[in-house]
Amino acid sequence: MQKKRTVKYILMLLGLVIFLAGYFLVYMDYAARTDELTAEIGTLTDRLGVLESYNARLNEFQTGIEANKTEIGDVLGSYYSVETPEDFIMLATAMEDAVGVSISSLSFEEPIYISEILAAEDAGDYTAPVTTRTLTGYGVTASMEGAMTYSEMKEVLAYIGSQVDATHLNAVEMSYDATTGLILGSLVIDKYYIEGRDIEEHQINVPYTDIGNDVLIGG
Repeated sequence: MQKKRTVKYILMLLGLVIFLAGYFLVYMDYAARTDELTAEIGTLTDRLGVLESYNARLNEFQTGIEANKTEIGDVLGSYYSVETPEDFIMLATAMEDAVGVSISSLSFEEPIYISEILAAEDAGDYTAPVTTRTLTGYGVTASMEGAMTYSEMKEVLAYIGSQVDATHLNAVEMSYDATTGLILGSLVIDKYYIEGRDIEEHQINVPYTDIGNDVLIGG
């Protein structure tokens, strides 16, 4: 009888051990996995809420993107693919015709590198990955000298500021010529351009002009 009772206790103890082992090895692991999944579901739920709020404003975002593209296009439109001495020559010629000033000298400097620009390609599919290309900005400077009245000087400055391409007045020096009553003006003008875009190569129209001499030396 004592032996049977001992066996019974042993079996009960063994059952308890198996139960505890199952609890700690199976249930506890299941509970830990459940907690992990619950936390992940919470994170995904928060993320889903953010994405749903984005989706609700999708039309607003697309409208904003199109407006930004238009604004950027307008700004980039003032930057040609290249600026050459001919651009400055025609600027001086146009100022002489429009304002009536006399440009006596015009000199140029070599283009200088300014910066690289990482630009996003224009894409109609906003869900596609963004592709980029590298653009390069340059600046070129010219110096002009001429005689003009004070009123003409103001018109010249306004004319430079009205250019459709990226043209800026860098510096201006003026001196008064008591003999003629005119202002001798020296203007330093900068033009900027951007390389690396799929646009038509800029070439300014240079019509015939009688500026200069018929021979290179003398005359």
